[in-house]
Amino acid sequence: MSGLAAGAAAAAAATVAEERLQRQRHLVLALRIFAKHNFDRGNAGHMTVNDPELPGHFWVNPLGRHFALMRRSDLHS
Repeated sequence: MSGLAAGAAAAAAATVAEERLQRQRHLVLALRIFAKHNFDRGNAGHMTVNDPELPGHFWVNPLGRHFALMRRSDLHS
């Protein structure tokens, strides 16, 4: 098991709300990592993560907001 997978397993959320928060935080972190590695040029697109409670419901970064500036509160559902 990789270090990332082991850390994710150890940080399992106790409630649906905690799981949602964790997924949103990971999405924002992924966007910032992409920005750090210059995968944010022009209309770079989007990343999504599914909601743990609502089937077919996703969280996505808004169009036009730079990946490096993303915050959890910026995500759209």
